[in-house]
Amino acid sequence: YSNHEVIAVDQDPLGLQGIRLVGGNLTSNPVPQASCGPSQWCNTNIWGRRLSNGSVVLLFVNVGPTASGPLRCNKTCLSKLGVTGHVLLQARDLWKHIDLPNIVPGKYGELEVEVESLDTDAIFMVLLRPSM
Repeated sequence: YSNHEVIAVDQDPLGLQGIRLVGGNLTSNPVPQASCGPSQWCNTNIWGRRLSNGSVVLLFVNVGPTASGPLRCNKTCLSKLGVTGHVLLQARDLWKHIDLPNIVPGKYGELEVEVESLDTDAIFMVLLRPSM
């Protein structure tokens, strides 16, 4: 395994465990997204973790048989990791090694992603780093 960015998150010296920010218990028998009812979170979760350098990492998970549709981590979601106010956050996709548009969670920003089905790329991992 050679994804140095993901390995750096795993081996961060702060050593905090990730926490579920949004979503419920995931099932081993996922249902079609259209069958979720009023909650879009029956097959999906957003997990997060603070890192020693002040960044946070988010992991969007989809165990469903189809793409998730838009999953959003907004200021309420990010505040669970201590990200508050009008801080410019640089976003980076850790799987594709590409920079994403910056967000400002306390003002108008949120991170919205679609996660493919369990048969393809069932996770999306993004690093949010405060802009200096």
